[in-house]
Amino acid sequence: VFGSDVTLALPPECVSASSGRLRCDVTWLLVKQKQRLHAVADGAPGFSGASALSLTQPESRGPESVEPDELLVPGLNEEQSRAVATAREPHLAWLWGPPGTGKTTTVAAIVEALAEDGKRVLLVAPTNVAVDVALSAVLRRLGPREPGYVVRLGPPVDTGLIERAAGHVLVDEVAADRGSHAA
Repeated sequence: VFGSDVTLALPPECVSASSGRLRCDVTWLLVKQKQRLHAVADGAPGFSGASALSLTQPESRGPESVEPDELLVPGLNEEQSRAVATAREPHLAWLWGPPGTGKTTTVAAIVEALAEDGKRVLLVAPTNVAVDVALSAVLRRLGPREPGYVVRLGPPVDTGLIERAAGHVLVDEVAADRGSHAA
């Protein structure tokens, strides 16, 4: 697959055709989603049905025991601050919003808050570009830290992450700084 072009290889015994129609059957995905939903409904580990349901209720918008002024995180609006407070609670939290609504900024603040709480954070994204965008926001938010505090696995797309003057984050560079080799 490249862009909207799909190249198919057919075994030699198949009839030759100059064109055809490709159908994508995503039934398997629906079946997997159904299985997962049933597992979750049955109390899958690490999932709180009540917490998930509360996210869909207008009257439940995050931590109720915190006053709005106490909730505000520097550099964030009230909704973003509430998302950070919600993410600090021991349950599943969803962060959703259309483009340009501050999700990356909020993710960076969540990572900062969890790190302040002594938690280790694994930040993943579907593409290397998305990882680099999120990581850059996290690095700006965290400011200078000791070498190896943040480690980027995998090949970066953002060349600004390579040999950073503010401190290495690529696993190979961090390992070299420590006098060892990355596995």
